[in-house]
Amino acid sequence: MSHFSTLRTKITDATVLKSALSDLGIQTKTEADIRGYNGQRVRADIVAVLEGDYDLGWSRNSDGSFDLIADLWGVAKKHTKRN
Repeated sequence: MSHFSTLRTKITDATVLKSALSDLGIQTKTEADIRGYNGQRVRADIVAVLEGDYDLGWSRNSDGSFDLIADLWGVAKKHTKRN
């Protein structure tokens, strides 16, 4: 069973998305695999390579928008600040 979730976005400009991620100091790849739970992988058009074992990815839809794809539990576990 996959741990990946897909969320619809209104993002349509890949250049702006990659630039914003770069401004945040996040490396991106194109047409690469998103890493998830227990080594699971899903292909995406744009991948934000995060520290640890989990990534964020975006796949383009037929209408030009991008879906966000990620193992949200893994990303939240690693990247949520706790007091």
